[in-house]
Amino acid sequence: GPEGEVSELINDAYEWCMHLGEPAALIAGAVIATIYENISSGELDILPEDSKYTKFKKRLTGCLLLSAFGLEILAIFVTTVTGTMLLSKPLHEMDNIVAITEHTTPLAFLRENLEFEYLTARIAFLQGLMNWLAAIGLGHLIPRTGESKDTRFMNKFISSALFCTIALMLAFYNKHMTFYDNYFGMLAHWVSVIARRYFFCWPPRPMGLVYVPAILLTVYWGFITFLVPSESERMSKVSTDDKNSDDDEKASKYFKSLTGFR
Repeated sequence: GPEGEVSELINDAYEWCMHLGEPAALIAGAVIATIYENISSGELDILPEDSKYTKFKKRLTGCLLLSAFGLEILAIFVTTVTGTMLLSKPLHEMDNIVAITEHTTPLAFLRENLEFEYLTARIAFLQGLMNWLAAIGLGHLIPRTGESKDTRFMNKFISSALFCTIALMLAFYNKHMTFYDNYFGMLAHWVSVIARRYFFCWPPRPMGLVYVPAILLTVYWGFITFLVPSESERMSKVSTDDKNSDDDEKASKYFKSLTGFR
């Protein structure tokens, strides 16, 4: 009967949430291991003698690793809370808030009734995985002290292979995409769902007093980190300008001595 159909659909949706949370937990553990490996080795420490691009790659690698861990934790959190919620509501209450047909699938049920949770779980899991792989690939492009030419070539090969893997994963994902045209279209739709649910809603959400300033502060520090030159970079530019100024002055004096111009 309808009650049995609702129960089976909810159980299947719950199983999907749990099955997505399990690999997310494994990836989160691997990301933490990568983070601590980089911290202990000091490979992401920004040194004064690093070039501008090396500093950028180190910063971006650190951001990718931290975001990968955060996204996988988000996937675990969302799937766990959503699964708990699904099994907590009485069947007659669920029957009142969803439209059940004989053609409804568990994922169609989630998309129709819990689209934010469904999208967040899917995107957080995949994006976290890709960020982790991208961080490892980018890390192999960072020059290392005492690195031999053969090691450098090997690191470039590893980096290229990882970025190729990410591209192939996206192509495979888009080929098997359901409900949306492609991954980037799904990302854009997710952003619009977030905007409608947490920002452009009425009445305003009380927690907005917390997460809106937090988001703005994060954007500010991101701007400072990536776009504002560090103190060592400013000092290096000043010393370079001073050196160029001294060179120009010497060249001018030499030219005057040759031409007799005063």
